[in-house]
Amino acid sequence: MTFSSVWITIASLIYVFDIEKETNEYGSPIEPNPSYVSGLLFAPETVPCRIKPCSKEFEKLIEAHNNWD
Repeated sequence: MTFSSVWITIASLIYVFDIEKETNEYGSPIEPNPSYVSGLLFAPETVPCRIKPCSKEFEKLIEAHNNWD
């Protein structure tokens, strides 16, 4: 059950958002550094990226669900 929930969540995020490499001041993409941080867990370092809605329709949908007032 948990695996299915995680899979659906990841698929939904990929469907709704464009995930792109971050760009530098010249507009060139910043290549991720394939290094890891060791400690209690072995995890990749933070990767700079740009996450934005795929379309105006998705942006409106996100805004509608983000209104908690």
